[in-house]
Amino acid sequence: MSKTKLTIALLVLCLLAFVGQARPQRRHKVKHPPKSKSTHVAAGVWGGPHVRMQVNDDGGTVEYDCAHGTLAQPLVLDAQGRFSVTGTHTREGGPIRLDVAPASQPVRYTGSVQGQTMTLTVTFTNNQQTASTFTLTQGSEGRLWKCR
Repeated sequence: MSKTKLTIALLVLCLLAFVGQARPQRRHKVKHPPKSKSTHVAAGVWGGPHVRMQVNDDGGTVEYDCAHGTLAQPLVLDAQGRFSVTGTHTREGGPIRLDVAPASQPVRYTGSVQGQTMTLTVTFTNNQQTASTFTLTQGSEGRLWKCR
């Protein structure tokens, strides 16, 4: 083999070795623990004694014996299964004027879900008075005694 061919062969080998080193090394992906995903309260009806809640993607509605309300936000559960959303509460029954709509009051709906059981607390935000705490079951229509 001539010196020229030997020199070219060495250059090619060096070049191949250099190119091999220049390639980015494959790095092993670091696996991070999965972030705790927020989950929504299951859509549909939830009910219990004196309460019925209809949950949907945007929030929902609540009906009590002598009142009704709205949930202004989706019911998103934190890692401990708790939620907290704003909404309204409107009393029903009693003497009312036909030309005046019942006044809604701002409330905060807080609670937790474990399996198919929800605990719901309604608190008036204007005076921090707790209206009531209820236990609801997914799929139950609840038992209401309407004040009409």
